[in-house]
Amino acid sequence: MIIMKKQVISLISLLLIFSMIHSNYSVSYTSTDRDLEIINSETKEMPSYNKVVFITWDGVREKWFEELTADNTLGNASKVVQLGHLQKVRITTHITSTDPGLSTMETGYGDAIHGISANQFGPGSPKLSIPDGLTTTERLKAAFGDNIKTGMFLPWSFHQINEEYMMQEGNYTDTIFANIKIGVDVDYWFASENLSWTPDDNESLRAIYEGYSNDNHGFHPDVGMFSDPLIKSSYLAEQITKFLDLYADDSFYIRTHFTEPDTVGHGYFESKDGVITPEYKTALIQCDEALGIILNKLEEEGILEDTLVIVGTDHGFYKESHDGEPWPNGKIAVTQQVFAISKNDVKTSQDIAIAQMDIAPTILSVLGVDISTLTPAYTGEDETGIPIWDKIDDDAPRLIKVQYQLETQYIPRDFENGSKINEPFDLYLQINEWSDIKAVSMKTEDDKIIEPSSISNTQIIWEKLDKSVLGGGSHSLVVTITDEFDLTTQITININAGGVSYSWFYSVIALSLVAIPILVKRYKK
Repeated sequence: MIIMKKQVISLISLLLIFSMIHSNYSVSYTSTDRDLEIINSETKEMPSYNKVVFITWDGVREKWFEELTADNTLGNASKVVQLGHLQKVRITTHITSTDPGLSTMETGYGDAIHGISANQFGPGSPKLSIPDGLTTTERLKAAFGDNIKTGMFLPWSFHQINEEYMMQEGNYTDTIFANIKIGVDVDYWFASENLSWTPDDNESLRAIYEGYSNDNHGFHPDVGMFSDPLIKSSYLAEQITKFLDLYADDSFYIRTHFTEPDTVGHGYFESKDGVITPEYKTALIQCDEALGIILNKLEEEGILEDTLVIVGTDHGFYKESHDGEPWPNGKIAVTQQVFAISKNDVKTSQDIAIAQMDIAPTILSVLGVDISTLTPAYTGEDETGIPIWDKIDDDAPRLIKVQYQLETQYIPRDFENGSKINEPFDLYLQINEWSDIKAVSMKTEDDKIIEPSSISNTQIIWEKLDKSVLGGGSHSLVVTITDEFDLTTQITININAGGVSYSWFYSVIALSLVAIPILVKRYKK
């Protein structure tokens, strides 16, 4: 009996000690970029147009714009695409909100330069303006004076507004464009401050965007007050036709912004269960109809062929929201957009994505401004844009971080030296690559290839890795990532896979629950 007791105790002790030798996966990595010949833009004459119309729809998800343009539900946007092309655009320097997006597209700079890092409207918000001289209209006027006409048509107030009959409490004026001098930097200005917003003003009543619920939008006859001072897109389009009545024969820059999709998205969601909501779809159609008013006027004046038309958005949308980090860490649905551009020569030679910052230098260059004289310089780096046709992908994929996720957990965690993993895990490589990934390989020391489970230009995933796949002991896994232009990055991940998994530990616990009572019983005897 004593011998048996000692044997059992020894066995349990041995198994407990053995179970505590955890599988120890540690990782380190190096990234080596292979220098390849830089792919230069095609040699071609720089595109030139003396008329530009730039329209943004607030909060448009790339998926729906593409699908509804392709099936002609958005027939006027489809017409712009047929004249030119769809251009992928990314938010890279700021959070996915309206004011940083508008400021970035209007200046060609990130928020570290233009200073607008969040929305400016609403009580308690800061009241900041883009610094003097950085906007497209200011630079056009500085370059050409009265030889170019500029018009801005915006849905809310950027200067002081009559809030006596507004239901909101606090100052809802948005100041991001307040430094643009009306009559100096812009020839024709129309925004909420152009309306009186008094109950007896028929023009204000006709202009108001009513949305889908009198609880949130429009004029409330029962209290004699207005809610959000948002102007509907069709009304703004009508104001643009008045501008064209005056200046159709001149060089001009028209800038306008329609708000319906974002307003509706926050209240009704842009999609549910992967299907576009009818309210959001209607809002997109309303913007498209307003676009049609502008296109019809350009055709009527006989200048559509001579006009560069750009239709885009300030940010994307996902379900009921859009707040988040910029690309590549933020959600693709809100950080990646698609613009319709009516001219095929306003395009990248490699057919790659551009950044929001590239819009302003493109428009300025098209209209004849020598952007090489402007400061900060437009280089495409350090939060500055570059004309679309000069955009190239000459960088290899860049590693951001390595992460793993256990089967029993739902959140990936960063790898650190000494990380203990005791069950199958998924391996994540967070990368930043501007173009599509062409090939990915993971190779072990014995030249075994482990294929990834999924690949995108922001993330590569290997699922369910364990010792049956990797083997025990130490490994150096060499990952090679190649983009569509054959620019390659190589990453080495060192893993020490020793010991046993927690499944052994659980077995020992089960054995102990059976063995210990037996020992106690025999010891008492």
